[in-house]
Amino acid sequence: MSTHNLIHNRSRSTTTMEELIKLLLRYTIMAPSSHNTQPWKFRVTEDQIQIYADFNRWLAVADADRRELYISVGCALENLLLAAHTFRYRCKVTYFPDPSQEDWVADVKLKNDPDLHDEESMALFSYVMRRRTYHHRFQTQPIEKKVQERLKAWAYPDGVDLYLVEDVEHKHKIEELIVQGDAIQFADPDFRQELGYLVGQSVFGTSWLISKMGQWVVTHLNVGKQQSEKDAALIEQAPLIGILYTKNNSREVEVKVGQAYERLNLGCTQLNIGVQPMSQPLEVPALKQQLAKFLPYPDSYPQHLFRIGYADLEQKPTPRKEVEEFLF
Repeated sequence: MSTHNLIHNRSRSTTTMEELIKLLLRYTIMAPSSHNTQPWKFRVTEDQIQIYADFNRWLAVADADRRELYISVGCALENLLLAAHTFRYRCKVTYFPDPSQEDWVADVKLKNDPDLHDEESMALFSYVMRRRTYHHRFQTQPIEKKVQERLKAWAYPDGVDLYLVEDVEHKHKIEELIVQGDAIQFADPDFRQELGYLVGQSVFGTSWLISKMGQWVVTHLNVGKQQSEKDAALIEQAPLIGILYTKNNSREVEVKVGQAYERLNLGCTQLNIGVQPMSQPLEVPALKQQLAKFLPYPDSYPQHLFRIGYADLEQKPTPRKEVEEFLF
């Protein structure tokens, strides 16, 4: 159903606020997350949605500083805001309302405004259900400069910028960091066990048997060489490498990075451009410092690394839990 029809049908119905919020959350949970962990929870009142990070879904080995956890929750927050604006609800967002509760990420208060017509939000929202993380080779077509400028414009939150790497030499150096990251991580039994557990839970949409076989392989065998070869090939033929970066760092900044990434992701979907995070250099502190040297400003913080290219985006979504499982 089109965005226009969704709004039209809702305006003619007797939908309660509770039903509306559950509808909004259906779109919220379609956000991307690190290894599809879906690390978010929600507490709902009459006109308010509280968003929490679910530390039980935190990848303590791969994401030791919780950066990816908060970026993932930021992606979900952005989906919620886009959906609310599309259904003509203004949102007042308070980040980390209680500093003593590190898991309470945002408080979103909703207020109906029949005159609200946010065309940009509506355009991005229409791709929420189609967005996918792309794991295959891109098309060889380069991404034009005018399209690159559109990508940068989507990364709108204050303090978040997008740096695009197109130069072959620089791409090769980032490829080397990714290969090093694979080698370091897969040599760590704790990392393999954590990743293996996720594979075994079918978070990537594979069948039960394939998932359990994959869990055994990842947990008990060091497949770092095979993974690095695969990642190197994907990076080498990607037209662009994107780095979302900030000049300051805090939990709120990390959440806003997630918001920027989701907007970029949805905009790319509109243009048939695929995006895939390549987080290895950000998950190894020594490599993260080297990655920071590529940024245009000294002392900046690289927050999210991904490859970008034109792609066939027709693929199945990864599994999502039901909305009710995230409520408390």
